[in-house]
Amino acid sequence: MLGEATALSRQGDHIQAAALARQVADQLESVRPMVHSDASVWRATWQCHVRAGQSAQAADALDRGVAAVLDDGLPNVPADFREGYLKINPVHRELLQAAGNKHSS
Repeated sequence: MLGEATALSRQGDHIQAAALARQVADQLESVRPMVHSDASVWRATWQCHVRAGQSAQAADALDRGVAAVLDDGLPNVPADFREGYLKINPVHRELLQAAGNKHSS
């Protein structure tokens, strides 16, 4: 379903894509295991809401994506791998950069 949401967004159907991505994200707690990490689901959801012009939903998805990276994932990453987890992983890097931009604007 997340792939379908991304495809819809690429085709310009941003409202439908955002709704579908949010459905996937809302199931994170109840559906395990998933193919995608929580952070990648929230990143896709955030992107779909941004493209749909849904700023409140986009901000919520971004905040949840950052929480998935920092609160859920980071405590489980050994110290030697934390820089890569935060700065090299493209999903994590994009979420953290977007959150930094949101708070600096």
